[in-house]
Amino acid sequence: MKMQKKFIIIGMGLSGLVFFCRLIEEFIKKRETGYRIFIVEKNHDYLATGAAYHINNPSIWTLNNTAASFKITPNGKNLAEWMKAYPKLWQPYFSGINEEYVPRALAGRYLQYYYQEYKQKAISHGIVIEEFFEEIIDVEYENNDHWKISTANNIIFNADFLSLCLGHASFNNYNNLKSNKNFIHNPADLLQLKNIPTNASIYILGGQSTFIDIALWLVCSHKVTAPIFSVTRNTNIITTKSHKEKIDGSVLTEFANTLKNNYGSNTMSITNGNLLFWEYYKKAVKNPITKQPTTKEALSSQLARYDLKFTDVQIGSVDELRSFVADFYFSPCYHLFWDRLCVDDKEKFHQHFYSLFIAYLTGTTPVNARLLLNLYNKNKIIELNGLIDIQYNERIKKFNLSFKDGTIHTAEYVINATGLSYDLNQDTSILIKNLIKKGYIVPKKWGGMMITDNYQAINNNQQIQKNLICIGPTALYAHKYPSPYASFLAMESATLALEGIKATIYGQRKYRLSKL
Repeated sequence: MKMQKKFIIIGMGLSGLVFFCRLIEEFIKKRETGYRIFIVEKNHDYLATGAAYHINNPSIWTLNNTAASFKITPNGKNLAEWMKAYPKLWQPYFSGINEEYVPRALAGRYLQYYYQEYKQKAISHGIVIEEFFEEIIDVEYENNDHWKISTANNIIFNADFLSLCLGHASFNNYNNLKSNKNFIHNPADLLQLKNIPTNASIYILGGQSTFIDIALWLVCSHKVTAPIFSVTRNTNIITTKSHKEKIDGSVLTEFANTLKNNYGSNTMSITNGNLLFWEYYKKAVKNPITKQPTTKEALSSQLARYDLKFTDVQIGSVDELRSFVADFYFSPCYHLFWDRLCVDDKEKFHQHFYSLFIAYLTGTTPVNARLLLNLYNKNKIIELNGLIDIQYNERIKKFNLSFKDGTIHTAEYVINATGLSYDLNQDTSILIKNLIKKGYIVPKKWGGMMITDNYQAINNNQQIQKNLICIGPTALYAHKYPSPYASFLAMESATLALEGIKATIYGQRKYRLSKL
């Protein structure tokens, strides 16, 4: 009788779903039977969607990339194709939407559809699928190459292969304010947001994608009447998706050669790196930006270009800079840039340079950019830069926000939209703490964890754990350089992780796995 193998997938958001689908495809292709897949997701409502694509999210929260580019399996339909094929599955819930940049809640219905389809495929091919809505709190490696997994309700699972698809690490910015009344630590908690009075003074910490989501919801859905303040340490940078401009690609080759030939690993200062970046940018484009444009200037210019209208180019071409950042990021230059930075300056890169990359690399959608620009033009959103401190004033039960110019603002409500965390050392979940304590996962200094190119975890003895797969935002963040986990990376990640598992599964017929 063929020995049964058990897989456990912990976390069934986007990463977990894509990996699940690839696993099923592999088993069906190989005509493998006798497998059991346990899916463990602590939040029933987030099965197959996670929080990001939950089907009850506000329609104003849109997918950052086009529907045509959102896809979870190599041979399956992308979101745009699925929408065309199955209009009855989404049209009753979404009317008058832009079908290029769709609500994330609509993408959630697409994800749920494919989860059910692949689940039924698996069952029809003799693969057992079991769902458990439990919180995993501990994991133990056993000497017979198995994993023992424990839940908060004392349920025990045993598995041959463990896949951690845990999403982002816990929010850890401004933890000192979490206990104060009217400080909203998790901006995705709509119940808290709905309790904010529409005439309250609201200060949102952060100035990028999460800020945009919350600001648009507060004004357009919650009908807040008072101005909303966007509060950041550095100058706000918000761009949108417009036309991809051609840049001189040979300049990036020259840039890469300079990094290779003039600097060794961990030898370049952030000052030199900054100078090099802007020097080669100016060489590569026709109409360089000489001064960071305001949000109003950038969005006005880009939307005009997007609509094929004449634009005032006095500020320079925002679209050219976005194109340069994208080409830089996806070329060897970015990896070389990060590798060459001094160890001490890598933290400075995180604090000052990385947000610029992401602002120009991703950008908000044209749909949201129009709404946002309208709010800026009406002074419904006001940017405040130079934040240095926030304190809660117990006497007046409000927050005091201090700025570099000496001004102090008083806020009734403060929302933490500073972005997601990738630092496992700061994660508050019991599972992550136990995994680190036992040495099964090893956090990297600047985020993410130690993994192989096939996303197998490397333990604290520097051994590869061939049957422990880690994918998703936190796991991949600093592999091999700081990188936000965009949805379009999920399919590639699952494919590479599958290759590692295949070598282990089929290799077991020839050799025994190494012990940890």
